Amino acid sequence: MPTVNPLDLNTSVGLYVIYFGRATSSSDLNNAVAAGQAGVTNVDLAIQFGSSQEAKTKYPFLQSPLLGNVDEFINQIYQNMFARKADPDGLAFWRTQLLAAQGSPQAVALFILDVAQGAKPDSDDFKSLQNKADVALDFSKQALNKGVNFDSTLAQSSALNIATVTSDPATKDAAIVQNTVIIAGSGGGGGQTFVFTTALDNLAGTPGNDTFNGDNSGGLAQQTVQLGDVANGGEGTDTFNYFGPTDNVLPQLSNIENVNLIQGRADAVTATAAFDFSAAAGKGLKSVTVDTLVLGAATTLTTIQGIGGVGLTLKGNFNSNNLTADFGNSATEAQIGTNAVDKGGTLTVRGNKLTTLNFTATGSSKFAGLVTTALDAGAVNTIKVSGDGKSLSFSDNVAVANSIKTIDASGLTAGGLTVAFGTGITSFKGGKGDDIVRSNTLTTTTDSAVDAGEGTKDRLIVNTTADVNTTARANVYANFEVLQSDGQQVDLDLFAKSPFVALRSAGASVFNNVTATQAGDVTIFGNATPTFNLKTATGTSDTLNITVSDGLEAVNNLTITNPTAPNVEILKFTTTDNTIVTTLLNAPSASTITATGAGTFNLTTGARELGTGFSIDASGVTANVTIDASAGTVNGAIIKGASSSPAAVNTLTGSAQNDGITGGSGSDLLRGNAGQDTLTGGAGVDQFSYGGGSAGIANVDRIADFVAGVGGDQFKFATGANNFLDGVNFTATTTVNINDPKTVATAANINDVFNGIVANPIAASTDLILQVALVNVSAGLAAGTYLYANNGTGAVSNADDFLVNVSGITGTLSVTPTTGNFIFG
Repeated sequence: MPTVNPLDLNTSVGLYVIYFGRATSSSDLNNAVAAGQAGVTNVDLAIQFGSSQEAKTKYPFLQSPLLGNVDEFINQIYQNMFARKADPDGLAFWRTQLLAAQGSPQAVALFILDVAQGAKPDSDDFKSLQNKADVALDFSKQALNKGVNFDSTLAQSSALNIATVTSDPATKDAAIVQNTVIIAGSGGGGGQTFVFTTALDNLAGTPGNDTFNGDNSGGLAQQTVQLGDVANGGEGTDTFNYFGPTDNVLPQLSNIENVNLIQGRADAVTATAAFDFSAAAGKGLKSVTVDTLVLGAATTLTTIQGIGGVGLTLKGNFNSNNLTADFGNSATEAQIGTNAVDKGGTLTVRGNKLTTLNFTATGSSKFAGLVTTALDAGAVNTIKVSGDGKSLSFSDNVAVANSIKTIDASGLTAGGLTVAFGTGITSFKGGKGDDIVRSNTLTTTTDSAVDAGEGTKDRLIVNTTADVNTTARANVYANFEVLQSDGQQVDLDLFAKSPFVALRSAGASVFNNVTATQAGDVTIFGNATPTFNLKTATGTSDTLNITVSDGLEAVNNLTITNPTAPNVEILKFTTTDNTIVTTLLNAPSASTITATGAGTFNLTTGARELGTGFSIDASGVTANVTIDASAGTVNGAIIKGASSSPAAVNTLTGSAQNDGITGGSGSDLLRGNAGQDTLTGGAGVDQFSYGGGSAGIANVDRIADFVAGVGGDQFKFATGANNFLDGVNFTATTTVNINDPKTVATAANINDVFNGIVANPIAASTDLILQVALVNVSAGLAAGTYLYANNGTGAVSNADDFLVNVSGITGTLSVTPTTGNFIFG
């Protein structure tokens, strides 16, 4: 439990830094200290902060503990305090505590104070927090001394500066110097903060930069913004912050330049909300910002209208809700800023005269689609994108309108644009980063009309085969490095303008004339039945490197059905997602298969010839591995399961030929099938499975590392009539009788071992009892230790009795049911 203390100045400053990562006004600090003198404690203020709208806006977890990301919240608090993320143990502990308390303000307060007070005085964590608090206090003092209004812009500036501070004293000194620069740049102005009340308000601003705050997030009875309210900002650059804005409820605004709609929510019945700024736009309004749309019971639609000539900025988590921006009857261009929009729904932009959309991107933003609605004969035909954003996505599968002819994202100085074309595109210029473009059957065939520009992983998604099935159509697209198909047929030789170095495939895609470079970087991003026809095949070491990943955060199951790769000898899989390869019938030359990665790996060879030295090596996989070569013909297989993780379970099945099968450090199941196989279980409790085709001289396996005793390795024998040995019908309740050991003086081969047992036989097995014995061969080429099992006919037979070499056995065999060394199933 944290120590409870009366509020003082340092504690108050620290809590602002911890919760919000910023400084605050001197009046807020004075109020906090006065409250402390009146008996308010650090815990009280921490609880108050956790309940605040600012905290809920900043941390989605506090707004919705059941849906928000608790790890992000914990790590951000640690970042605010210590300039680092939480250590794994701390993250796990606090995750459990906060989720159990459902993110209550009390639990959050205790978490924050516990972590802060737990920092030892000489530690880097303590120094980091104290340095940040010192910078925040200095910022507040300078703002007071210069008469600067502590508005939201100044608060954000302080947050950016404080975020640069660590335990290093030099960062503190540099930040204090920067405080002076920020305060000087704010120009003073002495603006004030005005707050709407539940009564009708008529608020008049000062000549400075004023802030007007209204909050309707608390329900009908607590709404402070009403239709009859009036706010006049006067001179200066003024801002109206509207928390939890109510459908169709705006005050009468004049001389207020900036409006922020924060945590917008739709009407519960209609699932819509609309805000008309026509009146304010004629009275000084310059910009409207939609900051976060609240998650509702269903997808909602928010409409911002009357913003002709007004800039619109979209930011925060939209929770898949849709937004319509209506620029009215006269505007020909729309100015739209995107600032780290997460989970954006469909963005619809409309206006009677609109022809051009100008986007300015900051951070990474993603929408489900971009719709441009023509309300009369005009239509949007141009999209321009600029800014330093990492990425802006209008969806890679929902096409923009066919009226769009020009898309120019060359103004993106860092990131790229994601867009699906309509048929009208005649010119596209990509950003400095990696663009993603879905093709269409364009009317233009001009070389390089679609130019991805300077990125290194610009991606062209082929929408239909007809889009790029001629040289003229293919060469419309220039400077793309990655080609994606989800069921199309593509000839890579047609593309003279795009130096493709990587391929992405899903569905029944066919890639022809694949170069070695392209084959070296293939991603399967969905269930696929792909075909890869190489342009030039060497015939000995042609390689296909396949990464299996759908790009989503969750680990999902992806199936590759019978991949066609006729001239590929080496297949390499990286299992980011769980990977299932159903058969290799259409990859007849593939004889070296490897797999690495954190996803599971499941491969079946199918009934195909296994070439000389055929191998499947999944030792680099850290999850479960299943390999089935039972239908393989001609040659045996070398099979290796996951070996680097004790949690990984291997299920490895060999062919009817002589195989080498190696498990890992987990508890594995190995089955050699017919043939003389070499089996190595590795660490863990392993099972060696035997069924039909396991008996006789031609099917004597060697187990290299059998561990006997209760809790050790196990022989697993098939149940059912004649399913393991002739003449017996074993069940799950069959028991094992271990006869006295047998000794054979010398044996040059396996037949000699059987002959040695003839001289000292054991009883025949029955349905109820399997008769076994250890056989020790003292000398000769076949010297070693064997486990022998008699079938149901009595006489020793090298044709239908069971024999396995267990020369590496340790411990003493146990017949204890379930946990001993013999089970049936």
